[in-house]
Amino acid sequence: MSKLIGFFGRLNYNFNDKYLLAATLRRDGSSKFGANNKWGTFPSVSVAWRILDEPFMERLRSEFLSDLKLRLSYGVTGNQDGISPYNSLALYSTGPLYYNNGNWQSTYQYSQNPNPNLKWEQTATLNAGLDFSFYKDRISGTVDFYNRKTSDLLYTYPVPVPPYLYPTILANVGDISNKGIELVINADIIRNQDFRWSVSFNVAHNKQLITKLSNDEFKVQNTMVGLVTGRGQSGSTTSILREGEEISTFYGLKCLGLDENGMYIFQDVDKNDTIDSRDYQVIGHAMPKATYGITSTISYKGFELSFFLRGVYGNDIFNNDKMQMGNPTNFPAQVYEEATTTPLRDKMVYSSYYIEKGSFLRLQNASLGYNFNTKKLGINKLKVYITGENLFVITKYSGMDPELAAENGSGGILAQGIDPGGLAPLIRRFIIGVDVVF
Repeated sequence: MSKLIGFFGRLNYNFNDKYLLAATLRRDGSSKFGANNKWGTFPSVSVAWRILDEPFMERLRSEFLSDLKLRLSYGVTGNQDGISPYNSLALYSTGPLYYNNGNWQSTYQYSQNPNPNLKWEQTATLNAGLDFSFYKDRISGTVDFYNRKTSDLLYTYPVPVPPYLYPTILANVGDISNKGIELVINADIIRNQDFRWSVSFNVAHNKQLITKLSNDEFKVQNTMVGLVTGRGQSGSTTSILREGEEISTFYGLKCLGLDENGMYIFQDVDKNDTIDSRDYQVIGHAMPKATYGITSTISYKGFELSFFLRGVYGNDIFNNDKMQMGNPTNFPAQVYEEATTTPLRDKMVYSSYYIEKGSFLRLQNASLGYNFNTKKLGINKLKVYITGENLFVITKYSGMDPELAAENGSGGILAQGIDPGGLAPLIRRFIIGVDVVF
């Protein structure tokens, strides 16, 4: 059980519809945090300048510019979702029984260290944006640059016993940086009485880095996360948490190919003629370099065609399913057909051999319809249409679905992009319908 209480104030200012200002101040308290940090203060402020309304823009305004506005904002938000209600307190649990004077007695032991300094995770975002429009809004869009820093991240750290009474403690230490750009462009390409064609395009790039994991009191280095499944893989991990790297960075042996006997050729990083954990290196990144989408609508007289394409570029996926089910050493257990044709003859080993490109382009949906002229029938609208969803995917990924695999992870958000197999496929669906309005 936990309690959350908050207060906030807001200020809005508009001068001549040209200079805009909005500011808020939140004060939130949560019972989940330590006695020293129950409350957090979270301010935000945004300003906008409608440049097009300035006198020196009059010529451009009359010729082709429809809108031009510059925006700048800064804000801090708090997060309490990463912890349970009693993580800041000392907790006890039952321990081993002991025999005393003919009776078994219960013992009690520490199961959680207290942390009175446990506090809110905070995310501070600085954003600069530009809104623009040309030729009477025929072409419009926005571009945004942002710098987002999440600090005081909650993580469970190892601690010495003594002075602590339990070997781990939850503390606020880590920082993560996200920097990126987002672009949206809308265009009315053709607009006349019988024929219209509009397109909307968006693309986003984000660069994420772990900038801090330890401090003077709580330290952790090269934390391995994400589980590898399969025969002989007990204790194997997929990803590393390390300062200077992205979250969900694949870490393991780099495979240079197979030799003439079908055995792995691993890169010997330290040149000691022995392949072991000291030869591990970064072998991929689960986070994409870019995401994008395209929406288009074309209408000609009564006909209307629309579609939505979306895609992801620059991410990697660990095909754990292929490592297990595509390896011939798993005979006589069940395997995929490719296990009978692969030149591989080595046992399963997590490495870059099973890291694949996860980029894809998906036709999310498409619809074709016809609007009948029903004025003489007393019907306001009559439209017949056919719609298809998840029509095709273009990808080099050999697994079932790159999108499902990219979103999956045995270590949650810390270790994404793991395809364990057995994921429920996305449904391809077709709908035929009639839309009638009287």
